[in-house]
Amino acid sequence: GTAQTYTTPSGAKYLILEMAGGGGGGAGSGTTPGAAGAGVASTFTGFTCNGGAAGVQTAATVVAGGTATGGDFNFTGGAGGSVDSGTSRPGGAGGQNVLFAGAGTYNAGLPAATPLVGNAAVANSGSGGSGGTAATVGPAGGGGAAGGSLRKLITSPSGTYTYTVGTGGAGGTLGTSGAAGGNGAAGIIIVTAYFQ
Repeated sequence: GTAQTYTTPSGAKYLILEMAGGGGGGAGSGTTPGAAGAGVASTFTGFTCNGGAAGVQTAATVVAGGTATGGDFNFTGGAGGSVDSGTSRPGGAGGQNVLFAGAGTYNAGLPAATPLVGNAAVANSGSGGSGGTAATVGPAGGGGAAGGSLRKLITSPSGTYTYTVGTGGAGGTLGTSGAAGGNGAAGIIIVTAYFQ
């Protein structure tokens, strides 16, 4: 989340850049849960991977993944999974990042009297967290979306680049008779230098 400087190693002929924005947090379940947080964009001078949207509790609503610009290959992050309005329902699955995967999967076991907390996305994957399950109060929480990702071959590297790694969105807090959503994962930036 803080701007840093990447210095191209002396003699490097080209760079391969792979990066992803942060994933959105999953929504909580129950009555009036707190809002989840959206993922934050990752940037590398001239390149941007936007964060994924936060999951919502609104039934049948899918939230969009982040987009990417500047790469040779630009990928939109996977959407956050939607939910229905009934009780005893799993939370929506977190959206998966195309390059780095690692989404927060939904809780496969349907809740009985006790709702289940959403699963966090795998660390540094840029994927979304899953929503909290619904037990006696619905709907469940929707999953957060994944951040965008890209891959770029940089054939004439600059001496330095400024970059920031986007943070993941926090899962929504639990509502009455509900459970919290899972946290989205921070983004990631990988730079590989090649010499010849």
